[in-house]
Amino acid sequence: MTSTSDRGTNITYTNEQSSGSMGGGSQGGMMGGGSSGGMMGNSNMTCASCHGLNGRGGTSTMMGIQTMNAPDIRWSALKNEFDAEKFRLAITKGQDPDGKKQLNNYMPRWNIGNEDLADLITYLKTLP
Repeated sequence: MTSTSDRGTNITYTNEQSSGSMGGGSQGGMMGGGSSGGMMGNSNMTCASCHGLNGRGGTSTMMGIQTMNAPDIRWSALKNEFDAEKFRLAITKGQDPDGKKQLNNYMPRWNIGNEDLADLITYLKTLP
């Protein structure tokens, strides 16, 4: 999975920790559903696929067969446990905020630069 951020950089998915249920190929994107393209674009498999268009998370069914619970990723829900660095480690390494365990294996591990990460956090802060 890959995407291109609004600033034109590639954001790729590496899921060495994944159980493989996320699929592969050229699906991708960091946030989803809209028509703005890039990181918050209209790709097939996006953050919004699991966390919802509003970022509030919940239960979703992947490929019609697998059910998973996705957490709320609005910054208002994350800010008590995450700062920018802990969030980067969660996105890129699947590391939980205490650094002692891994997040759910279904969470893709994204290769994302600092500027795009800052853009993502800024976007998550806009979600009510």
